[in-house]
Amino acid sequence: MSYYKSKRDIVNHIKLSAISVAATTGYMLIDLSDVSNWPHINTGHIDIDNVHINFNPDASFKGTVAIGFLASVDASNGNLYEIYKWHFEQAIANDGIVLADKLDFGGEEHFFHCGTERHFGLIGINDTTFQTDVNIAGPDGNVSYPSGNGDLVLKIVRTAGIISVGIDLEYTTHP
Repeated sequence: MSYYKSKRDIVNHIKLSAISVAATTGYMLIDLSDVSNWPHINTGHIDIDNVHINFNPDASFKGTVAIGFLASVDASNGNLYEIYKWHFEQAIANDGIVLADKLDFGGEEHFFHCGTERHFGLIGINDTTFQTDVNIAGPDGNVSYPSGNGDLVLKIVRTAGIISVGIDLEYTTHP
């Protein structure tokens, strides 16, 4: 993880690699309340500047990969406010081919605000993948991060096969 100064604010940078995922799994991209393990200092909300993501599904992979932020998180579940979701069907033509996508929200003047008050997309209600009493893996590979309100997460829902996902994103946090 690293950061640099832009005209707007401090822009933080994270990378996560999820290799050979063979089960439905959640990953912590940004733990908003954790200023020790992440490079940000504010804990109010996250703004995403851009996301670069690579997928390497095997021929039998079927499922989805979603990025979103959390709200209403408690010891039983949380709500996943989806920012973007990619769908994969089994296709031999994709075996071994790395697929890539980029979400660019405009950089200096434009960004994606991770807040429920402006969200109008899909919401996964009562998702047990994200709850306060279950730790999930973060960019450093440690499985030691409990979900919380405002966190940015990645969720892989697997029906069949295996997928590897690499993500690189830039973000800012605000009070």
